[in-house]
Amino acid sequence: YWPGAYTLILPAKPELPDLITGNRDTIAVRMPEPIYMKEDLRAWSKGLVSSSLNESGEEPVRDAEDIPHGPVALEMSRPLRGGSSKIYDPEKNVWIR
Repeated sequence: YWPGAYTLILPAKPELPDLITGNRDTIAVRMPEPIYMKEDLRAWSKGLVSSSLNESGEEPVRDAEDIPHGPVALEMSRPLRGGSSKIYDPEKNVWIR
């Protein structure tokens, strides 16, 4: 599934805060495909926790001017390509999107 355009729904460890899990017993995990994104993650030497910039039912965010209003922790260093990720729950063997 990785790297690429797949988000996996996995069981969340009980010690993860509700802020990260959204009060669920699962967590969505993704490894980006673009090399520059992987390089950024390696440079930070930590994982990145984030909600999606894509609002439900809206087109994927590809450019800085398309970022929804509100706090954003990262600047987009270059335009994104591709569409929304496919979401899969391997425990239930169900494609969500």
